[in-house]
Amino acid sequence: MMRVTKVNSCGAPVGGDCSQVTSKGFVSVEFSPQTSESDSIEVRNAAGEICVSVPACRSMSSIDVNISFCSVDTDMFALMTGRDPITNPAGENIGFDFGDMPCNEGFALELWTGVHSETACDGTTGEARYGYMVLPWISSSTLTDWTVEDGAITFGITGSARSGSGWGEGPYDVQDGTNGPGPLNPPLDPAMFGRMILTTVPPPEDECGCQPLDLVLGDGEREDNGSEPEPDFGDRALPLAA
Repeated sequence: MMRVTKVNSCGAPVGGDCSQVTSKGFVSVEFSPQTSESDSIEVRNAAGEICVSVPACRSMSSIDVNISFCSVDTDMFALMTGRDPITNPAGENIGFDFGDMPCNEGFALELWTGVHSETACDGTTGEARYGYMVLPWISSSTLTDWTVEDGAITFGITGSARSGSGWGEGPYDVQDGTNGPGPLNPPLDPAMFGRMILTTVPPPEDECGCQPLDLVLGDGEREDNGSEPEPDFGDRALPLAA
């Protein structure tokens, strides 16, 4: 299962009537960490022997993410690419435009997987376990290559996961807590690109189209759905009533 959530220019989740999409209509998600290296230092003495040697330090600069879909959810593609969906007179979303994703737009990506090993069930509760992964800030998204032919048309999205997000504990209950499901604990450090955990909290249901996200701010006040909040690492979210 996959969930995509809209984030603002600070990498924090954005509340609203159309802020998240869940789907199982994807084929694969590929991750390719991008790294950079500092300069190595080497000093030799008069005899030509190495007396100072500091190797280059490699650091992660970003993670390229390539998502292949087997079905097209126009709301999800619009959210991922920062473009408004195309609607018909009945108000139904029927398509999307092609174009670069604005640099100040982005989305969070959550994935759930099955666990096929001796850790597939929690030893205490006997509940099924899931693998959970979140990359809270993906930007610079574009469509990948596609072909129109006598067969199904599949699309893909490629983007760059970055650090510095305002996701924090996140707006959803995804982790086992003392009193039941809870948010990420500890909150995700902004210097991190993402997190992977085991959890007995099941993934959300597959929903067709965009779903609301109602953020609850740290002081208990609800955020205006039309605004983009400043990052608040203590933010929580509750699903709006249907």
